[in-house]
Amino acid sequence: MFTWCTAGGSWASSDTSWRNAPRNTVITQLLLLCAILLFCLGLLLGSSWTLQAVQLKLRRQAEERRKLDEEWSALRKVRR
Repeated sequence: MFTWCTAGGSWASSDTSWRNAPRNTVITQLLLLCAILLFCLGLLLGSSWTLQAVQLKLRRQAEERRKLDEEWSALRKVRR
């Protein structure tokens, strides 16, 4: 490989290669990436479970509302 950069820099091109990076740096970067991915996965799962729980509650409330509407309409018919 090149030992001197021709653009005026004094660092060798092999020093900037990711293949020659210290092993601890690569492992740290992989762990950070895994942590971020797990965090995002947790957010997605948490939000989907929350939405399912809320939808069940809203479905029950809609059933109660329909039932009350039917009862009120029956009362209005009796009053007429």
